[in-house]
Amino acid sequence: MAKTKYFQIVSLFLAAAVITSILFISPGKVSGESAYSSNQDVESAILQVVNQNRSNAHRGSLIQSNSLTEVARIRSQDMAKKGYFSHRTPEGATVFDIMNGMNIIYMKASENLWLGTLEIANAQTVVDSWMRSRSHKKSILKKCYTQAGIGVIDSNGNRIVTIVLTN
Repeated sequence: MAKTKYFQIVSLFLAAAVITSILFISPGKVSGESAYSSNQDVESAILQVVNQNRSNAHRGSLIQSNSLTEVARIRSQDMAKKGYFSHRTPEGATVFDIMNGMNIIYMKASENLWLGTLEIANAQTVVDSWMRSRSHKKSILKKCYTQAGIGVIDSNGNRIVTIVLTN
């Protein structure tokens, strides 16, 4: 019991630290960006392509979740700010720590990441990359998932994309 409480406290602390560090980031637009007028447009386009793939596989469409979008943006911003690309932050936190710290309730969840140059970083390319990976495709097409949040950050000529999926 004490060990469980300890891990809950550590998870909350890590999530709070990541969220706090992200709140002070104000990513700017990178010159030469794709035709999208904002990252919200890119996020919407990615969700549309994901849902097209789900429909082709006879799965229900994912609904955009504001709280999951916030988590996904936090993850992408943290990677851009700290210069890493991983499911685990340099401090050891995961997307699940952030979700738990924000009191997001879920039974199952997945996180897919994508990193590429702005020249190739359109919605179709991002989703096609995920669909060519067995584990990422499995996450995208998992029947139980009903919600998604997508966070897109442009930094130093690159685009970082995070999608968080839950039931």
